Amino acid sequence: MKLSFLFLSSLLYLLLPISGVAQTGKSASSVPVSRQATKSQPTTTQAPTVTPAATDMKPAEVIKPAEPANLTGTVVDETGKALAGVTVSLVGAPQESSITNSAGGFLLRSLLPSPVLRVSYAGYEQQEVATKGAAPMAIQLNKLPNYERQRKQREKAAEKAYRKP
Repeated sequence: MKLSFLFLSSLLYLLLPISGVAQTGKSASSVPVSRQATKSQPTTTQAPTVTPAATDMKPAEVIKPAEPANLTGTVVDETGKALAGVTVSLVGAPQESSITNSAGGFLLRSLLPSPVLRVSYAGYEQQEVATKGAAPMAIQLNKLPNYERQRKQREKAAEKAYRKP
């Protein structure tokens, strides 16, 4: 109990403004001005402010935020069939991502000057595509070799592990 009281009182001492209150227990208005100045308190003096001549001042430059570019396109497989559910994200800003709709289309907004898209889908090779302006693009994904065979092997192994007593 004594320790917490000492801690709180020292904390209160630090939080009070440096004036007659912290040292004498009296309010600053009741302590004479001569006593306030003679205490071992640091006094602050303000440096004179220098204003530049009117000819030295330049108008403030207005910085306009970058206009977001709408990146659109479609994602297809090697046969030209639209792929739904493909993840399309911006390299360097993974929180900016989109998933293609049933027609394989996507829409992303980017503030980056030259955005690069990362396109990924299960069973297909991941691609990084550099954009060229705001023109719609067509991205073709290639299937991973032996993906179906590897997936079936994993499913069989999982079934065996589940059935084992």
